[in-house]
Amino acid sequence: MRLLFAILAVRALAGDVSYRIETVAGSDYVGDHGPATSAILLQADGIAADGAGSLYISDAASHRVRKISTSGIITTYAGTGIAGFSGDSGPAASAQLNAPYGIAVDGGGNLYIADLGNARIRRVAPSGIIDTIAGGGSLPAGGPNEGTAATLLALSAPRNVAWDGRGSLYISDFTGHRVLRLTPDGSLVTVAGNGISGFAGDGGIATQAELSYPAALAVDPAGNIYIGDTGNHLIRKIVGARISSIGRAATPTGLTLDSFGTLYAADPASAQLLAIPSSGPPTAFPMLAYDLCFGPGGYVYITDGKSVRRISFTGSN
Repeated sequence: MRLLFAILAVRALAGDVSYRIETVAGSDYVGDHGPATSAILLQADGIAADGAGSLYISDAASHRVRKISTSGIITTYAGTGIAGFSGDSGPAASAQLNAPYGIAVDGGGNLYIADLGNARIRRVAPSGIIDTIAGGGSLPAGGPNEGTAATLLALSAPRNVAWDGRGSLYISDFTGHRVLRLTPDGSLVTVAGNGISGFAGDGGIATQAELSYPAALAVDPAGNIYIGDTGNHLIRKIVGARISSIGRAATPTGLTLDSFGTLYAADPASAQLLAIPSSGPPTAFPMLAYDLCFGPGGYVYITDGKSVRRISFTGSN
């Protein structure tokens, strides 16, 4: 199959911007160990890039995480394709996942998976061995169990993960209505949300605020945390310990930042990709995206359910 390439020149909702979009994975053919553009993706949701230029895609409906190498070859990195839970301490490709969604990669090449159906966070080491690092316990997260070892706690529905570059992993617990931080010592603490679904707390302490089905997460170099608060149709930001709302989106399911501080949000319910600069109005691009990341070549890579595409932007807002 030939690589699909299209150049689109559009008027964005907040200014004249041109962009190029290119399909890098997804078609009508099975394709493990073959070109990514010839591979079937049933439900491509999460996406992340590592420092070597490889891409990782979570395919929730096939219960796998796929890897696209720098040469464009796709392989199964984690999951057997059968929903379930098994395989800890063994090869990730022989382990069972259950509807994996958000994924993240740290500077050491460890891959983190929000294994939503198993209510766990799984980690795949560069050696290919998978383990559970959060969830699977019996104690409820938060409250009197604040700071408890993460594997002793029960997560509700971990939807996404974000690595902060400083040793901590952030987790959005979708139906737990919280954002949690997995610390370097393996304990779990709440950073936003009181566990009650609703909207409250802007301008106040983030742990006392109400969230509603938090999904997307991102962390900037200063340690500020961005949350796609899908039930409230908002993007919220934590600076220090305080939370505020910085933008609106129907369903912000993916967030990423560029080196200039512009926040990009995937908003599938409105079929838009939003670019929110640190100052000035946002720009909306008409395209379906569930998650997104910056990756090889400085492109924005998006998942749209059946394919992975890369985008470069030109022009001004």
